[in-house]
Amino acid sequence: MPRWEYHALLPTGNQRLQIQWDKASYEVHRRKVKTIEATINTTPPRSLGHQALKSKKQQLEEELALKIERDNHMLSEKIALIKRTNGLKGHSESHERKSLSGERRRQELLRVSGENQVLLLRLGQCRSFYSVKAWHDEWLKTLKVMESITQYPPRHRTVVKVRYWLQ
Repeated sequence: MPRWEYHALLPTGNQRLQIQWDKASYEVHRRKVKTIEATINTTPPRSLGHQALKSKKQQLEEELALKIERDNHMLSEKIALIKRTNGLKGHSESHERKSLSGERRRQELLRVSGENQVLLLRLGQCRSFYSVKAWHDEWLKTLKVMESITQYPPRHRTVVKVRYWLQ
């Protein structure tokens, strides 16, 4: 018979009694574990009748369906009218609408376009006030001043002299 040792957690006077008590408490623990219930409710929430019905949404859908039905009815009547009359307009729709200020607007447009043409002609005849050569000479002077006041001379500086405007 193999001998095994039992080590109680607390000091005990009678080892055999302590083994029986520990077995009994272990059995109680096992019974509790088998009959345990979840402490967290994992069931879906109950649905409330007024939330599931969504009467406002249903009312809006019905109104939209009625509007679509009415529009379809109007379109079918228009198509039937076109088929009956071969697409010709009736006597009441044969006249064109005229604008009361159409002639005045046309005259205003002609006046503005004439003024624009005169202004464009005047702009084309003007000479430029700015001189590219003067700008270039001024830039060269600025470069000379910058070179004279810098503490460290620039490593690579090439001054490109362009002569296409010196004519």
